[in-house]
Amino acid sequence: MNCRPSRGFTFIEIIVAVSIIGVLAAITTGTIISIRKSANNGAIKSNLAALQLRAELYYRENRSYSDQTDSSCQAGMFSEPGIAQALATADEASPRGMGTYGVHCRLNTQAYGVWVERPEDSPTTYWCVDSKQHACGVDLGLQATPDGIVCDCVSDE
Repeated sequence: MNCRPSRGFTFIEIIVAVSIIGVLAAITTGTIISIRKSANNGAIKSNLAALQLRAELYYRENRSYSDQTDSSCQAGMFSEPGIAQALATADEASPRGMGTYGVHCRLNTQAYGVWVERPEDSPTTYWCVDSKQHACGVDLGLQATPDGIVCDCVSDE
């Protein structure tokens, strides 16, 4: 009997192992992307809720959200450090940042609205909070920026 010791794997064994690793990697990647989107959605909503609370405190102290109309996310109440931090942290979780249609702010003396792009596949869906105590999802559709100063809610997710 002529028995030679095996020196390694056969080509078929290697192909099967690589195929299994590929399938596991594909499943894991999809799960990680889904978890990341969910975490970013939660971060945006949490920071917008904090912004909404701080905005009401700002209004109670100053009897106004701002002394001017603004859409830069920097004047009036947006210059208060706690509000600025909540907005900046929500902005970090957004797919696009301020100045690139990822975050929109509208502000006047008696009202405000903030829209932050959701980490979804559609670049027209946003989370929104406003001075009317709305906190909801909005879809801007074909318009590039929000129209008005309050949220036009499509969902209360």
